Amino acid sequence: MFEQEVVGLPMLERVGDALFKTDHCPTEVKFNGRTQYVKKDGDDYIFILSIPFSNKSELSLNQKGDELIIRAGSVKRNITLPKTLTHLSIQGAKFEEDVLNIRFGGVVHA
Repeated sequence: MFEQEVVGLPMLERVGDALFKTDHCPTEVKFNGRTQYVKKDGDDYIFILSIPFSNKSELSLNQKGDELIIRAGSVKRNITLPKTLTHLSIQGAKFEEDVLNIRFGGVVHA
């Protein structure tokens, strides 16, 4: 984890050094999983996001239209929600082991 967002050539060089100045093969797959998916849970849906290197205390969520806005410290990401979730509202969220589970319920989001 870096102390700032990876923007610009100097930070990109630091990432390259961290990833490839090791004994590991640079073509090795570093992650082989799904970064996000939706599952049905009763009448609700759970939007599951992989958010490695984050702390629960730094995370915040906001929903605006068909977008989910996630902040992790100084980093902000806008994620277009899957169509299944666009008219539902966030009912709660749980962050465990680098995975954020966001519950969307039957309340129509305005």
